[in-house]
Amino acid sequence: MQHKFDKIDWVFPAPVWRFHFENYEEYNRKMEKNIYELRESFPGKQRSNGLGWHSGDEFKLHEMAKPLLDEIKEAFLTVANHSKLSYSSLRLNAWANINPPGAFNFRHVHPGSHYSGAYYIKVPPGCGDLRFQNPLAGYYKFGNTEPTPCSMDRYLISPEEGQLVMFRSNLEHTVLPNMSQEDRISIGFNVTGIK
Repeated sequence: MQHKFDKIDWVFPAPVWRFHFENYEEYNRKMEKNIYELRESFPGKQRSNGLGWHSGDEFKLHEMAKPLLDEIKEAFLTVANHSKLSYSSLRLNAWANINPPGAFNFRHVHPGSHYSGAYYIKVPPGCGDLRFQNPLAGYYKFGNTEPTPCSMDRYLISPEEGQLVMFRSNLEHTVLPNMSQEDRISIGFNVTGIK
């Protein structure tokens, strides 16, 4: 006999929010051009990037970044309302990423911030999924007939141009290698709520 349960308590869930912006094509093409120009004037930083280029925080000072930063703030307000977060002001930093063929990002978290994410500017097919690691992955894993949120040890998101993904900064993630013949371009960001 199979027992019925009364309730499921979701203990420490790890939500990932996805937003898709309308009419992003022209903006993304302008951003792409400006990011390549930025790369010419700045050698880049080494963070989690393997073989790729990572701008500095000066990216957010460029006029081209302002509309996107405003959209990130609006997306965060949606997340904050959904999650019942309390803060008096926000600190936002952002950077540009160019992952050429073969490039990837090592598994990492974003210490010192509350929420992190990425906005996708150029994502050719096969350019590298965003992979999240289950924060509760230390448990003994059963065999499963199909993956469920309760049994997965990783979760993949295939990026789409015009999509913004946001998650808690302590959720381990990696970007899989770019197996396409073109660059993958994204904007990474951190949001910190200040009380």
